[in-house]
Amino acid sequence: MAFAAFMTSALKLLGALGIIFGPLVGYIGQLIKMQNSQKSEGFSIRVCIILITANILRIFFWYCGIATRFEKRFDNSIVLASIVMIIFQVTSININRLFCCALQLSTVQQI
Repeated sequence: MAFAAFMTSALKLLGALGIIFGPLVGYIGQLIKMQNSQKSEGFSIRVCIILITANILRIFFWYCGIATRFEKRFDNSIVLASIVMIIFQVTSININRLFCCALQLSTVQQI
């Protein structure tokens, strides 16, 4: 009985971690590519701003306690996923700005 309870808790924890960090997997490759090439070509700040806005709205929805038709808030792991995504997207914008400005500086210096 204790083993079954342990496995249930472990699976719930793994599921929550997957919900929190799973969406970041696609962006990590893009950031690594920008870091290695020192270029931010093909990176859209608009997508970051849309994701930040969507996640802020999700947090606001949760914080205000606006209930669904089942009168229950959504899981806390979704709120944590929103917070992590906001931090990650702000970091992405900063990395993009770093390489975008470096590219512009090198172009100006060549002229």
